Amino acid sequence: MTDQTVAVTILKQLGGLGRLRAMINIQQIEAKPQGIRFKFSNPNRSKPNHVEITLNGRDLYDIDFGRTVKYDVKPKSKATDIYASDLRGVIEQATELYLSL
Repeated sequence: MTDQTVAVTILKQLGGLGRLRAMINIQQIEAKPQGIRFKFSNPNRSKPNHVEITLNGRDLYDIDFGRTVKYDVKPKSKATDIYASDLRGVIEQATELYLSL
């Protein structure tokens, strides 16, 4: 799998780029070697506005949540060994933003 393939797969599992842009206003998105990271608007300053999803060696996902402060990402929380079917729910719970209607 190439870098883009993993990122595209994760985007599809989250509902697609168009839906994510509409629901959480993605501002920056970047493909990583084994995943994806994106920044979005979150008016609740105590909740994450930066998510990094990485495919781990067990074919599950690890998610790092952070808050962008100036130009640095401050870690907030982490979720490990997440099944693809649970990605949306974990992100929605951590950010308190819905990824779909």
